[in-house]
Amino acid sequence: MELGRRQGLDREEAVLEGGETGEEIGDLVRAGQTERGAPMRRDARDIPAEQDDPPVGRPGLAADQAEERGLAGSVGADDGEQLVRADVDFRMRVRVTATNAQGTQTVASNPTAAVLGPPVNTSLPTVRGTLVSGSVVTADPGSWSGRESISFAYRWLRCNTQGGDCLSIGGATGRTYRLTSADVDHRMRFNVTARNAVGSVTVLSAESPIVTEPLPAGAIRLPSGEISIPAASVPRDQRLIVSQVVFSPNPVTSRSQLITVRVRVKDTRGFVVRDALVFVRSTPRVTSGGDRQIATTDGWVTYQLAPNANFRVRSGYNVQFFVKTYRAGDPALAGIAGYRLVQVRTASR
Repeated sequence: MELGRRQGLDREEAVLEGGETGEEIGDLVRAGQTERGAPMRRDARDIPAEQDDPPVGRPGLAADQAEERGLAGSVGADDGEQLVRADVDFRMRVRVTATNAQGTQTVASNPTAAVLGPPVNTSLPTVRGTLVSGSVVTADPGSWSGRESISFAYRWLRCNTQGGDCLSIGGATGRTYRLTSADVDHRMRFNVTARNAVGSVTVLSAESPIVTEPLPAGAIRLPSGEISIPAASVPRDQRLIVSQVVFSPNPVTSRSQLITVRVRVKDTRGFVVRDALVFVRSTPRVTSGGDRQIATTDGWVTYQLAPNANFRVRSGYNVQFFVKTYRAGDPALAGIAGYRLVQVRTASR
């Protein structure tokens, strides 16, 4: 019997030991035997294929195209063949030779599917989950082919904002990982090692989005994409900022025309802040209006200020304004209040 990588003909050995004729010996030699049952060791490529063999394919093709492989060797009728790494991507066949007093006949089996080998990654591993400090993310190993069963081992990595310069995170070897403050402003990746009985391979995952801090309580996303938070959600270690002040008209050319002043409030983290208190006052006081107002959802407050008789309107002159934003209930000179001095140009007609 010959097995796929060309196993020898054990049945001929039995005949040989029972007393062979010269003609029978010639038949045995042609069948791959030498002296008294010792197999003739030859590579399959040295053994001509039977006429009824199907065409031989190329390594690395699909199962129905894989190359057939042979290996000389004598086995008993009940022996098996241990597949080895050299068999990977080949199809296996067995040739059985039956002999009795009337003669000998050899028949080849159908080829097997291609022999599976070490793990092969077929779709890239990815990081799954919400990339916010405190959240748990999961390593998705991607898709793999190869001999079953395949086991996976993981190692989490902290990378820069471009996904490079990755460093291993101590103790982070599970499939899941809880993000910490140290991960904020970094991208996450992981190495996954796939292993089976044939071998192992390690693949680097795709990079995650950048890890961020969790959103404050009451956060809402504005149509602009900005995040609006209530003033109560600004922590004590942050401050309010008068981020924008817009005057219209600018320059001011008449005392009889109202001046529109728009003020926007954010915090030091860049969140738009609503519900903050705002007031505006000219210094010296040459306008009326500007009393306390509450910032709207988009962080804006709008005032209409009226110039008085002391408001100077001349080219090259500026009027200064003091703007303050603060949180209700905070001390007048403490808390998270923010301040800004701004000015508007004046011009004579």
